[in-house]
Amino acid sequence: MIINTKKIISDYGQDIEIIHNNNSLQTRAVIQALRSDLQSNLYGDYQDLDNITEQYLYIGISESDLSNKIKNFDNIIIKTSTDSYVIKKIEPVYLSNEIVYERGVLEKI
Repeated sequence: MIINTKKIISDYGQDIEIIHNNNSLQTRAVIQALRSDLQSNLYGDYQDLDNITEQYLYIGISESDLSNKIKNFDNIIIKTSTDSYVIKKIEPVYLSNEIVYERGVLEKI
């Protein structure tokens, strides 16, 4: 399952750069607009009805280990060829005690 997930993200995701200070990591991820019908407890925390900011679903290869890095660093930026994002929340998704991928909520900057 992990190999299939990595292959799908690698084949259909986009190139991204994860930047913190002067360090960067090149990888691939799926980033798409997060719609209200997709919201769950993971995403609902960040819906601000007074100041609506469009949010994006992040699905990335677990090798990037963002869920651990976000605990240690405040300012991580994810860049694509056209946009830059900040992480609002990120967490690993497990299957049989192994991280299959990471999912999160991003906002454009």
